[in-house]
Amino acid sequence: MSLNQVPVKRKKAEWCDKNTEIMLKVCIEEVNARNKPHNHFTKLGWANIAEKFNKATNLRYEYKQFRNRWDSLKKEWQLWAKLIGKDTGLGWDGEKKTIAASDEWWEAKIQLQTIFYKLAFEILVDNFSTLRLK
Repeated sequence: MSLNQVPVKRKKAEWCDKNTEIMLKVCIEEVNARNKPHNHFTKLGWANIAEKFNKATNLRYEYKQFRNRWDSLKKEWQLWAKLIGKDTGLGWDGEKKTIAASDEWWEAKIQLQTIFYKLAFEILVDNFSTLRLK
């Protein structure tokens, strides 16, 4: 780098619910387009995700920002799947966007693993199963 070149710092991605929803919808499109043949999107898939997301939001996020968000969502999905396990009689609280269960159920789960506390109160996004997160 020459002396008159200033490194450009990438803007931190802000993943509000709306941006996450847009990203997931674009990811679903890429899954349906067969640009996620196994556990990862292809280069074309990631390029399409970036292009479509940035066009829809007027943002300029880069591959690494999408990949980091994807990895974060994948971990949340795995945690959610582990939390539900084989339990029956649970519902979905559409207003809170989380599992509808009794306080006793939540307390028992949180005692097993404190990480479940996060899921008791944070918003989860629909359509995870469509994305084949494993």
